[in-house]
Amino acid sequence: MGDLGDARFTASFSANVEGDIDSVAIPFEPTVPPIVFQRRPAPSLRDRDVLEQFSGDYTMMDQMMSVTIKGEDALLLSLPDCRLPREQSRSVPTRQNVRVE
Repeated sequence: MGDLGDARFTASFSANVEGDIDSVAIPFEPTVPPIVFQRRPAPSLRDRDVLEQFSGDYTMMDQMMSVTIKGEDALLLSLPDCRLPREQSRSVPTRQNVRVE
């Protein structure tokens, strides 16, 4: 990497609902999107036995939802009565970095 000299970069921090920093985005190059550094969860949080605790059906504000295990180390949240177009999918910033589609 070349000498950055007195280069300064603006960092944008993202926090979860608990106030913990989950990621930082830094625009190192003006012609490309910022590089995002994402916090990884503790390895114990990806253990299948831990994830199985959270799988099941839930109701929140009269909305049914289902949490299932996806693959070996992720949770999938399904909202059967909610249909979002693909372009409206969102990442939900949490410690486990859950993606809602």
